[in-house]
Amino acid sequence: MPGISHSTPGDILWLPKRRDVGDSDPRAASHNTVPQDCFGHPVLVIGEVDSKKTVAVLILTTFRGGNKIQHRIEGRGHEPGDYVPISPAFCFVAGAPTLRLSSMKQLNKLVWVNITPHRCPKVWLQETWPRIWKGEDRGQGVEQSSLYELALYALRNGYDPVVYKKLRDTHAPPPTYTPFSFPEPVSAFIDVYESQQPVAPVISPKLFCVPRNLSAVPQPPLPPPPFQPYDHSRETEPLLPRSNSRSYSIIPCSSDKQASKYGWVKTGPVVKYLVRLFKIVAVLAVIVGVPWLAYLAITRAATALTRLIISIGKIVSGKLGEIGMGIWHGIRNGFCGLGRQLGGLFAKLGTWIKNMMRGTTRRLT
Repeated sequence: MPGISHSTPGDILWLPKRRDVGDSDPRAASHNTVPQDCFGHPVLVIGEVDSKKTVAVLILTTFRGGNKIQHRIEGRGHEPGDYVPISPAFCFVAGAPTLRLSSMKQLNKLVWVNITPHRCPKVWLQETWPRIWKGEDRGQGVEQSSLYELALYALRNGYDPVVYKKLRDTHAPPPTYTPFSFPEPVSAFIDVYESQQPVAPVISPKLFCVPRNLSAVPQPPLPPPPFQPYDHSRETEPLLPRSNSRSYSIIPCSSDKQASKYGWVKTGPVVKYLVRLFKIVAVLAVIVGVPWLAYLAITRAATALTRLIISIGKIVSGKLGEIGMGIWHGIRNGFCGLGRQLGGLFAKLGTWIKNMMRGTTRRLT
């Protein structure tokens, strides 16, 4: 596809793959600041920089569709405020403008714009592919009033002041004129009697309208608020799929209220700080608490086991003592019965011997 010869701020064009643009003009390529992973994607032109051969562009993304938009933003090292939607996509943060397409055109998928500007040679840009537009719509791009809102939002959040100041000044809306009225006539009451009562002015209830032959007073636009420097990290992954089909796979959505489907929660810096602090405390509690609970469980188990062993030992020792004492009493009682029998036998034997000796003595006498 041949390159374009003319582009204006607000045009949505195609930036081919890096290998497809070639190095026909090394001097122009030296002004390129587009990251390598962002080639092969549609871009939004927001103005010329340095020379008429170089333009400032913004990368368009669909976040590959699905409901992991927040995860993909964090994975690229970006903030939700770095992106503004193109209607009918929804906003990620409060106060972000929604860009509107000119001539009631509409993209085929939900698209967001990364408002970090990059520079590239104008000859590299081509017309967009028909598949990204609904129906037969194929064309220019963003309304001029939306570009002015985009410039104010970018300057308010500290993005490239050189590019966005020029965009703001060239797309500022014309001054608005408001009607005005004459001041109400006041008649002072003259106290001819020089009384002590204070004299108050009398205001006529009649009001005057603006004559048709009087011109209105122009109201100058308010100056934009000061900006803060902002440091942007490099892209860590491509903003769009790396396939050459240049397809879009996000589910279309027609209402900002459907942002809740994607798991998005708007939080301020204080809430984010508290959430991170809570996560750190929770991790430390797990690291310290799990070993401590394990130590308590092991200690209690060992104490219970020791008490159980002591109880079993006492029971076993008591039973063994009772059995031993029974055996001892049995043995002792057995020996005592045998002694009584032997004692009786010896007593009878002694009596017999005495009787024999007495009989022998009588015979001898």
